[in-house]
Amino acid sequence: MNTSFFRSSSTSGTDQEEGLEEASMRNALERLGHAPPARSNPRPAPDSAGKRRRFVRDGEVPVEKHTLARVAAPRTVSSPRTGAAARSVHFSDEDNGELSRLRRHVAEEKLRAEEAERQMAGLRNTQSDLMTRISLADAQVLQLKGQLAERENQLAQMEQKLHTVTDALRTQENEVQKLEARLEAQETPRPRKPAKSYVLAQEEAGKNEPAPVKWWKD
Repeated sequence: MNTSFFRSSSTSGTDQEEGLEEASMRNALERLGHAPPARSNPRPAPDSAGKRRRFVRDGEVPVEKHTLARVAAPRTVSSPRTGAAARSVHFSDEDNGELSRLRRHVAEEKLRAEEAERQMAGLRNTQSDLMTRISLADAQVLQLKGQLAERENQLAQMEQKLHTVTDALRTQENEVQKLEARLEAQETPRPRKPAKSYVLAQEEAGKNEPAPVKWWKD
């Protein structure tokens, strides 16, 4: 019995199943965001037209056998769905390695994102502390400016009072000097002629006068 027909049918069924598995894996990886590289040497599909067709002889019954060849059961990953049911996706060893690499990459990116978030939180806290310090410093500056303005106002008032007191002192000094001059003028004695000189002067004046004429009779 010639079995070439059954072998060709088995080979065709196996190739068809592998093609379906590869297509399903590609669709699953595309949904995950990564498509595997295409096979460099795809297995050529058998050309059924090039094979000789076997004619049924007399007394023979044609039998068509559709083989469901089973390959080694690969790992399955259930892709999440919105419904209650989940569909199992089959991956080869190469695809499983790529999926593991993608998972590691995603985990590393998550760690980096968490570290960046921690750094951002630290920077926000530092910025908040700096803003608080700046606000306190601004309040202190305003307070010091107010105190400085008050001190300057007090100094201006004191300078004005000092000028007033200085002018009053100068006026009083001038008055004191005038009073002292008056007192000195009053206390200075006038020069007096001696009494003897005055008597002599009277006698001399009497000598120079003519004697009186007696005009009456005794």
